[in-house]
Amino acid sequence: MTYLLTNTSSSRVRLPLFVLLIAAVVIVGSSGCGSGGTGSTAPSSGFSIQSMFWSGSMMLAESGATGQACLSDSSGFIATVSSCFPPSNHAVQFLDWGPTGGDGKVFISTSVFPSNWDFLQGRSTHCNTTTEKPVSGVVQGQIVQILCQSFPSASIAPSSVAAGSQPSNLTIWGSGINNAYGPPQVMIYNEFGNVVATASATSIASDQSSLTIPMPDFTGVADGTYEVVVGIYDSTNTLQPVLGTSVQISGYAPPPPPPPDPPPPSDCGNNACPELIAS
Repeated sequence: MTYLLTNTSSSRVRLPLFVLLIAAVVIVGSSGCGSGGTGSTAPSSGFSIQSMFWSGSMMLAESGATGQACLSDSSGFIATVSSCFPPSNHAVQFLDWGPTGGDGKVFISTSVFPSNWDFLQGRSTHCNTTTEKPVSGVVQGQIVQILCQSFPSASIAPSSVAAGSQPSNLTIWGSGINNAYGPPQVMIYNEFGNVVATASATSIASDQSSLTIPMPDFTGVADGTYEVVVGIYDSTNTLQPVLGTSVQISGYAPPPPPPPDPPPPSDCGNNACPELIAS
């Protein structure tokens, strides 16, 4: 069956019925107004964990990583390993996560923001030690990086630093410290894998159990947990990471806002402007 359509020049065009039906469907389907429109889909509520590991001096994504996560309770308690692993009454949410994908990420579904979490990552392909990381103030859509380690963990003092009023030195304890091919280097990374500070060891304990560096100037560094990596030079002058730990930096104050714009100049001088005098 065909229908006859007449155009403005009075000539007639024959169109098959199924063509008319398809056109009608397209017109109806493309009108996104009212209840028939599909609209955009809201992002899922939650955040992502991203597992990273060291390869030489590079940070790479760790796929297949698994672990556990603990959300603190509403009273402001900060999640810690001792109170969350195994689960306790402090945890409003305790879950197993993973495995991570090729980009090292896994999504954590939650609607509680901001929130305090403690993450525990188990051993995986490139990580031969268990890694724990507390993070406060997690927000929607955040990517929390866990730097897993293929080298032993170290101890650090102080473990928290108030920016702008920090002590003069930072001391790190652990195995593998030596200066056979040069002074050990300490690199401090933010959650995106960017270096925010570096320092060379100024002294090493006689038994090579610890090193000391001048405290970096953290003024202007945002509050948060930063990864600390100790690197040792080998016989080829290549810096090899041998120890890892973290330091909490706080006390950052953003710069004050600029002063308000000055009022426009007046042409009236010290005399009252005529237009401001009440009649």
